[in-house]
Amino acid sequence: APRKGGILADSDGDGLSDDEEDLNGNGVVDEGESDPIIPDTDGDGISDLIEARVGFSVLTIDEPIVCDDLRQFEGLGTADRDFDGLNECEERLMGTNPSLTDTDGDNLPDGMELRRGTDHLNPDSADDFDEDGIANGDELREGTDPRSIDEAQRLGLAARYDIKQEGRQRELSANQLRRLEGVKVIGISEALNPGLAALHWLPASMDQEDDYGTLSLKLPQNTDLGEPVLIRESGRYRLYGNPSEPERVMDLDMPDDAVILPQNQEDEVESPLWVDVEINTTALPTVQFAEEFLIRSRERSCLSYTVRNIRLIETLPSERDEREGRTVGANELLIYFSQKPSGQSEVPGRFRVARVPVYYEAPDRRSPSGSTLQVDEAEFVSPEFTSDETQVRAVP
Repeated sequence: APRKGGILADSDGDGLSDDEEDLNGNGVVDEGESDPIIPDTDGDGISDLIEARVGFSVLTIDEPIVCDDLRQFEGLGTADRDFDGLNECEERLMGTNPSLTDTDGDNLPDGMELRRGTDHLNPDSADDFDEDGIANGDELREGTDPRSIDEAQRLGLAARYDIKQEGRQRELSANQLRRLEGVKVIGISEALNPGLAALHWLPASMDQEDDYGTLSLKLPQNTDLGEPVLIRESGRYRLYGNPSEPERVMDLDMPDDAVILPQNQEDEVESPLWVDVEINTTALPTVQFAEEFLIRSRERSCLSYTVRNIRLIETLPSERDEREGRTVGANELLIYFSQKPSGQSEVPGRFRVARVPVYYEAPDRRSPSGSTLQVDEAEFVSPEFTSDETQVRAVP
């Protein structure tokens, strides 16, 4: 929790620092202390910060009328459908939109605005509440306090961002197989042309006790099958589309992206036309089978980013941390990525978020260790809403 004078631990991530939760009768919370390792001390589904904001008791179960209908469905009131850090009941109490991560369209998630003290209902990312020369949006992104003059501390506290435009990149994707059980497409050569491909499965004969069978790939626009690959155990295999190519199988004991060649084939030139599959031998068909699948191509505008000077601080361990033998809690890093149409800066955009927990023990122990953490696109999720309001799931 960034405050005047530095960063304070907020072990439960509810927006109140541990010191603020421990102070009795300080005006931040009422009727005594709230729990610094439980974001909702009284367990009524409303976080301590929100209860303090609307004048509820953090130690007494509240059932606001505005959330009455949500209690008809178990778990609906405490669901965070838009991944903004506020559940359905809290969104109603604060007047935000439960289907928009950023209700006011200023590129700042609603929950973050509430925790940091900016206006969650009116776009204010360009404003400067504390008049220290740094806009509210920049202060939230950099991890400093938008409501206190901390210009002298920014050099040591502020996170720094480097964003590089990678340009447009071609990406191939494949429809997953629906009938050929036990086989999943997990990778495609960038040199492949889009179109209708096929996998052909031929089970082994009864006298081949150690083999399950062979799998062959037919490339789009081709009529011939590639060299069949012998399947002997579950794992990841690479199928080549050219009939002249020898069998190549990924070693199950090597890294996922490592490919080895059979002995006496090390000098062969690999065909660039391949498809990687993951095999579950227990689900493979016992009869000959073939299934077509579509390979699609699209172009994307890509970027890479680096965030430096992320400040870690010791937090209190949660009950789960203590059960797992940890003496400190996590620093939960939330990385939000927003997208919106060009020239429409005030329109709420589409958000994706990645969560990276880091355990830090002063002065220099942390898990994961190392000076950098790699966060790939696959770790970002976005909300997907269904016709049934009680259901929400994360999608890449």
